[in-house]
Amino acid sequence: MVSKELALKMYSNMVTLQIMDTIFYEAQRQGRISFYLTSNGEEAINIASAAALSAQDIVLPQLFGNKLDYGKGRQMPIHYGSNRLNYFTVSSPIATQLPQAVGAAYSLKMDKKKACAITYFGDGGTSEISLTAEKRQGDFHAALNFAAVTEAPVIFFCRNNGWAISTPTAEQFRKSFQAMTYRVGHHSTSDDSTKYRPADEMEHWRTARDPVSRYRKWVQGNGWWCDTQESELRNNVRQELLQAIQVAERMPKHGLAELFTDVYDQMPSNLREQERSLLDTIKKHSAEYPADVPV
Repeated sequence: MVSKELALKMYSNMVTLQIMDTIFYEAQRQGRISFYLTSNGEEAINIASAAALSAQDIVLPQLFGNKLDYGKGRQMPIHYGSNRLNYFTVSSPIATQLPQAVGAAYSLKMDKKKACAITYFGDGGTSEISLTAEKRQGDFHAALNFAAVTEAPVIFFCRNNGWAISTPTAEQFRKSFQAMTYRVGHHSTSDDSTKYRPADEMEHWRTARDPVSRYRKWVQGNGWWCDTQESELRNNVRQELLQAIQVAERMPKHGLAELFTDVYDQMPSNLREQERSLLDTIKKHSAEYPADVPV
């Protein structure tokens, strides 16, 4: 049974994610950030699964490349990661995080820790094949086999949203099955999903099957929520996010030296040589180097 406190926290997080997606999608269209991925239609399934995890569990799934950016500008935008929260950096190549999750889970088992690893992927990741010179290798199938053999404490969380970027589920398998969720938004800011799926289908899921609206009806039905609280929450979240953007846009970028950190515990001689070579190149061509990036 979900408590009132947990139910309202989950709903607050769903609304925050929903508003955050709207603001940052618009920010990308304005040229303020370079790339963004939304969770429209999938807010509830992400928040609900995370609510079941503990602080010791490991999650394998950047925003502004400034000094507040944990990724230090090394990743694509919104490819989050946090060592403190046991949240592995997002892996863009589809399904590559699956065997990594099994390895992380196996290490937890070897260390006798009471924790698990959870990895998220879409239905498209289950049919992903990596092509090499010697063979065709599927990370999804290899990960399942690895997990079974090692009996690793890993959870494979597949979000079957009916679309693998632009390929419907029915074309990925010999037999189609019912999608339990739906990606209402575009795959990313680089995608226009109206090119490959009907507008009325998207509108149906946006209006009749929106998970956040359905969850709100449930908490209201329990007497835990009202229209006044709804208005206050959405206004407060929007203001907090807009203020956070203003702070982030004023932050300086990481210094050039950060290119060479977080690779080795102690920097080897060849990496130091690369750093010296880069600094020498910048001195020779200082006019070509971005003025807003500290050396």
